[in-house]
Amino acid sequence: MKRGSLQEAIQDIFSGLTKWRMWSALAWHYLRQRYKRTWIGMSWIGVSFALFMIAKIFVFGAMMGESISYYAVYLTMGYLIFRLISNAVTGSSGVFVSSRTWISSESLPLSIYVFQMMMNNFIIFFITLVPAIGIFAWSGHYYLSGLLWFLPCLLVYAVCTVCIGLLLGVISARYRDVMHFSATIMQVAYFLTPVLWIPPETGPRAVAAVVNPFSHYIAILREPLLDGTVPYFSWLVVLGCTCTLLLLSLVFFAVSRRKIIFWL
Repeated sequence: MKRGSLQEAIQDIFSGLTKWRMWSALAWHYLRQRYKRTWIGMSWIGVSFALFMIAKIFVFGAMMGESISYYAVYLTMGYLIFRLISNAVTGSSGVFVSSRTWISSESLPLSIYVFQMMMNNFIIFFITLVPAIGIFAWSGHYYLSGLLWFLPCLLVYAVCTVCIGLLLGVISARYRDVMHFSATIMQVAYFLTPVLWIPPETGPRAVAAVVNPFSHYIAILREPLLDGTVPYFSWLVVLGCTCTLLLLSLVFFAVSRRKIIFWL
């Protein structure tokens, strides 16, 4: 990798970041078009999330050996964060492919399309956060001190989303099977990650929870809110994974940035 390529990649990212008004507007436009001519518009995102959570809590709550109030917050937080991660992975795999028309016709930083995807995901996240807060208020099982970790966690999730977008966006532009592979992986990961189930202290599921990085990305926000504790080990795993993603995404983006348009 040439040094100039890395500098150009970093410059592309910073240039895209400064055009926040553009990618924010594109993200809002995409979601408005998606729910165009519906009665309640983007509120459907929150309504579907609320109904899905109520059904899950009702079906699985009695099976977990915990109180309904505890499990309601556990499941809601787990699914809220996992959905953000899953949308980042599946959205990233097609971030450049789906924007091929813009990339071919407009001279814009490629990172803009990654930031647009990130903004899409966070708009959905904050809309679904509204019914989630309603579930928290109903259950009464939460620690307000856990809110101190909300912004640091969001920053980590945002950085990871951008890194995944740059990494998978480049790879899937060259190898289209990655789009389908990543969607399949996230479907399997949903059941291997402690979203629906509570990991025991020992056994195969306990090991699965520890070695699964998604578990730790969920734990850094869920445990402070649910138990009032700070999962320091999970933070170490998350920071390690995030730094690794950052390095890999910069390298792949720097090496392949000029080739992307020919792969589309």
